[in-house]
Amino acid sequence: MKNKFELLFITLGLLALIGGLFFGVIAGLQFVFPGFLDVIPFHKTRPLHVSLVVAWIFLASIGGIYYYLPIQVGERLYSKKLSILHFLVFSITGIVIVFCYLFGKFGGREYWEFPPVLAIPVVVSWLLFGWNYFKTAFKLASGWPVYMWMWSTGIVFFLFTFSEAYV
Repeated sequence: MKNKFELLFITLGLLALIGGLFFGVIAGLQFVFPGFLDVIPFHKTRPLHVSLVVAWIFLASIGGIYYYLPIQVGERLYSKKLSILHFLVFSITGIVIVFCYLFGKFGGREYWEFPPVLAIPVVVSWLLFGWNYFKTAFKLASGWPVYMWMWSTGIVFFLFTFSEAYV
């Protein structure tokens, strides 16, 4: 399993899923039984649940893309260092977001309620991902399978919709 950095994304994604399930169950019980576990009130457990389950989808998907893209293209990933930097920026930002929620620092958005300044490293991490993805994908000049087109549009439209939400 040497140099399987993709597993870092998938492992962190599974941890985010477990955390999201945990906070989702707590938030559900708090919604049904007001006053349940007031140590972490509902206004903190709900965004923790939402952000963690969204993060698990992104992290697991990114890990899968980093794993399958070089196989599909038949070449090495453009930059393994760039992907590790992507992981560090994305995961550290995620940890900071969780602590912001736990300490009541919110940004006023409906779903991703973290402070808006943390959107900057999220965008940077996606730009790193996009750069690494497209530099690798364009090694395959033609005949992209449909899932590579889906990955490509997903990266571009995530950046578009995320940026639009923060303008």
